[in-house]
Amino acid sequence: MPNSASHDGIEEIVMDENEGINVFASTSDDVENAGASQTNNEVKRFISLSDIKSENELDSLSVKQLKEILMLNRVDFRGCCEKDELKERVRRLFLSHKAAPRK
Repeated sequence: MPNSASHDGIEEIVMDENEGINVFASTSDDVENAGASQTNNEVKRFISLSDIKSENELDSLSVKQLKEILMLNRVDFRGCCEKDELKERVRRLFLSHKAAPRK
């Protein structure tokens, strides 16, 4: 939790180095087991473009997952206000990834 200090009427917020924004991808298993405690030490990870097998799977992704894919592939999504805009950028990224020659 951020600490607050006041100097000359100006409030300064000091954050601990371990605080910040942490974004983790969720899977359908995470949603199904939301109430269950996690017994194995499974590490949450980001969703990747390689996890997507068809363009139809994009419809089932959350806004958070769409942003994660764009963020991890260094695609600028500033100005995208609607889920459809994010989905269109991920769709273009997916199609270019799919068309790229594999080594």
